[in-house]
Amino acid sequence: MGGFIPSPYDQEIVARLNYIFDTYRTLLRTHRDRDPNNPVHGPQNQPLFPPGAKLSRIARRIGAHPNLTQAPSQSGGLKNPRARWYVFLDQLPQTTKHDIILVITAAQANQARVVFDLTHEPNIGQPFVVLDSAGNPITATLPNNDIVYCLTLVCETPIPENNQPSPVGGTNDNPNSPANPQNNEVSLNLPWQGDNASY
Repeated sequence: MGGFIPSPYDQEIVARLNYIFDTYRTLLRTHRDRDPNNPVHGPQNQPLFPPGAKLSRIARRIGAHPNLTQAPSQSGGLKNPRARWYVFLDQLPQTTKHDIILVITAAQANQARVVFDLTHEPNIGQPFVVLDSAGNPITATLPNNDIVYCLTLVCETPIPENNQPSPVGGTNDNPNSPANPQNNEVSLNLPWQGDNASY
């Protein structure tokens, strides 16, 4: 059993991810970005989730983030839930980022849904993705015989909420995030406006 209940922002992100990767899985699977070395001359077969992709920038582009950019903080001031989420993604261990992309690209290769979940467990150390004993994505078969890929992120503690300095600049409540728009990104044409703000 989890050590504590995920926050409303955690739950919002999970709900958005599940909706996006169900409703728009074909669009996300077939999307191609431009060559970062030649952003003027069109797509160069760069998928949305290449190895080493910056998860915070992808989350910004697909709308997988908290809606609010200002909310009350436990420290008594205001926090930016969206920027805090981007910084959390940026600071995940490299193996965890790799495993997230592994699950998503395996699901995309099989034109399958991804079902996201988040749990908090005490004394686990670094955040990790639950995989099977061989290091492969976990799948489930639904009653209609559809296969879904399960992406469960396990974290020990919530994102820090205070006015202490953030490792990326700013504070833990209002950190600076390098998830800003880049000129080589091709629009995803999702039915909502992407996050084009800089943090």
